[in-house]
Amino acid sequence: NITKEAETDKLKSQFISNVSHELRTPVTVLRTYADTLSCHYSDFDEETKLEFLGTLNSEITRLHKMVNDILDLSRVESPDANLEMGKFDIISVVKQAVLALEVLGAEKNIKINFNPQNELPLVTMNLDSIDRVIKNLISNAIKYSPENTQIDVDTHLTPDEKSVEVTVKDQGIGIEEKDLDKIFERFY
Repeated sequence: NITKEAETDKLKSQFISNVSHELRTPVTVLRTYADTLSCHYSDFDEETKLEFLGTLNSEITRLHKMVNDILDLSRVESPDANLEMGKFDIISVVKQAVLALEVLGAEKNIKINFNPQNELPLVTMNLDSIDRVIKNLISNAIKYSPENTQIDVDTHLTPDEKSVEVTVKDQGIGIEEKDLDKIFERFY
């Protein structure tokens, strides 16, 4: 019984860690946009206000979907999970992620440059998962970069032209050599 309780506690702890990690980015984006709009409402023209409200609405929709996914975590975590796949324009996905996180970068005077390769093929992917990954990469780049720097986001075909690659390059602290082999461990 004690072993089973310890395992259950470990699973609960891991679940809470997973939920916290996944929710951090959209909550930070929502907080930043709402706070900026609240404090500087009269400084913005109508177009900018509508853009901010659009981003808020988009992130709320994304957050709602994430909460639904978390409620069905056992399905998503299952080795035979069947994620909905479709063909999407990766440039549009990355562009929306960059736009959503620009205000977060501006807090540290970090400019996000998006340099897409022209005319990439549609990519078969789970849209929500890839959107979440790209936003996490960019938000981590912002978090670990010094102020007054830049982040370069790029999309391009790989040299063999069989895949599309998205890169996020920052001027942050980097990953220590000893940790490189662990970067794909969950939330390491």
